[in-house]
Amino acid sequence: MSGLLDVAQKAYLTVRERATPKRTQSAQTTQSAQATQLAPTQTVRVHTKNALAVAFFKDGRRVVTASEDKTLRIWDVEKRALVGGPFEGHSDCVISVAVSPDDRRIASGGGDRTIIIWDVDSKQMVFKPLVKHRGRVRSVCFSPDGKRLASGAYDEKVMIWDAETGAVLSTLWCRSPVNCVAFSPNGLKLASSGAFGTIRIWSTDNAELLLKIDAHQDFVQSVVWSPDGQQLVSASHGKTIKFWDSLNGTQIGLPYTGHTSYIRSLAVSSDGCFIASASQDKTVRLWDTKSQQQIGQPLKHTVHVSCVAISPNGDLLAIGDNDGNLQLCKVKLGLKLYAEALSDAEKVIEINPSSYLGYELMHAALRTAQRYHAFEAFTTMLFKLDNTSDSQIRQLCQRYVSSSERCADQRIHGEYMVRRAFVFIGVRGPLQTELIKEAVAKYFSWVMLSHRWERKEPLLHDIQGRGIYDLDPVGTIVKLQMFCKVARGSGHRWAWSDTCCIDQNNNVELGASVNSMFIWYHHSALTIVYLSDVLPLSESGALANSIWNTRGWTVQEFLAPKIVLFYQADWSLYLDDRSRNHKESISIMSELERSTGINARALVAFRPGMRDAREKLQ
Repeated sequence: MSGLLDVAQKAYLTVRERATPKRTQSAQTTQSAQATQLAPTQTVRVHTKNALAVAFFKDGRRVVTASEDKTLRIWDVEKRALVGGPFEGHSDCVISVAVSPDDRRIASGGGDRTIIIWDVDSKQMVFKPLVKHRGRVRSVCFSPDGKRLASGAYDEKVMIWDAETGAVLSTLWCRSPVNCVAFSPNGLKLASSGAFGTIRIWSTDNAELLLKIDAHQDFVQSVVWSPDGQQLVSASHGKTIKFWDSLNGTQIGLPYTGHTSYIRSLAVSSDGCFIASASQDKTVRLWDTKSQQQIGQPLKHTVHVSCVAISPNGDLLAIGDNDGNLQLCKVKLGLKLYAEALSDAEKVIEINPSSYLGYELMHAALRTAQRYHAFEAFTTMLFKLDNTSDSQIRQLCQRYVSSSERCADQRIHGEYMVRRAFVFIGVRGPLQTELIKEAVAKYFSWVMLSHRWERKEPLLHDIQGRGIYDLDPVGTIVKLQMFCKVARGSGHRWAWSDTCCIDQNNNVELGASVNSMFIWYHHSALTIVYLSDVLPLSESGALANSIWNTRGWTVQEFLAPKIVLFYQADWSLYLDDRSRNHKESISIMSELERSTGINARALVAFRPGMRDAREKLQ
């Protein structure tokens, strides 16, 4: 055992060094860098006017910038010197830029409606400017093999070019000004976004429109693919970032919010772990794609930031601003330390699960990275400290909690641990209630199912102790599995169905559940209404005629929740309405108004006075 503890102790010292921010002569700067996960390393004036676009070379050493001053320039991040440019050829501002996969060519699109492909070594045009567009060229993008170039412009067209000859291969009509184009990682698809909140996905083989996503209610400024090609990420003038399933166009999770003005640029890391956004609010923010949370605090600027790019290895962020500056920031320093520290902590736990050490290390790593799971690690650590036979180790608990702060009643261990954890948070740092509210909303919100009972619905004893997706997908089990899948896809971790989440054989539980049903639906994050008798592609009126609409429970299950989505028999959205909340859908609410005779506003805004109701019942 001593040998195991020696190994754990060595790992402990290593992780403590990684997980704890070091103090330097500039303590304030170090602390800020740790908090934001972004540490500015270079700021250089590369243009005389606004830097509108930026892109990394695949070697990660060079960055190309495009500017309102009509030029492009190449900056070497290691030599800290300009090594290319100015590239001059556009007669108006250069709005977009892309680097070929082999780093030999650069493509630029401008306000002069032209596209120029440049040879990096000679700094000359490969051929004459491409002049087919009739509006500003807002975006250019090379295919993964470098053989094709896509461009999007304000003339409502996307064009695919032969990058070797400059010939037009395809012209795609988007019916709105195009702001961004992006090839999928395998090059088989092309995404475009534009002025009316729409994302379109095209086949690059035959120019067929594969999918149209009504993504935002306003201008979609930027769209990028996840590295695996399964998702799209979009940013809009509505200050939000959203994730989409690239196969069916359904939204994944909840929108990322935090920016106070429209988002101008978006970039995703090569490993897909985080994204960076640059906004008109003068900030750049990092977002964790797994936790769907902002990482640390935003990096603030004194002027508007216009573009952002992430280096291929994810270590650097390149930012362009309205003063023509290029700023380079160390990125992922805190993330890498966190990942390494967490990995070491897990190894220590594996070596000696009964020891408090691994959980202390895990808590240190998680808390430094501002992860809510630090709470769980901390409570486990305290439990290990309290239950060890070593009196000296038990005394270590006093570092975190004084005896006067212990709960008097230790019989209920869970409450005791939670109390001490919150005392620790309160003593060691300010208790940020907003963060707690966000964590509760993320980890403990639930989705309710409203549906018509069918024959042989799965009951509690049918699923208890078994994985939902391990059950045979037959009969009503399929409904339960699809409900859970849709709930999970909406970004929630808990799903509740009355068939199997209530013990129908327990009269006390059944009675309490019936009396609480309205409140449960009211406080749900989402209520999914499954219309088993409404077929795909049904027209308006099918909802009103559905058997679901004749149930006695329907009234409260629709009136109580704030957010409701109607799904048809095949689990597609009713009327193909992809809005966030069908209670805000004019067509759906008008249909329910006609069928019930109740004003649509009353259906949406219904809030009962429970106190008066109870008084009347008495």
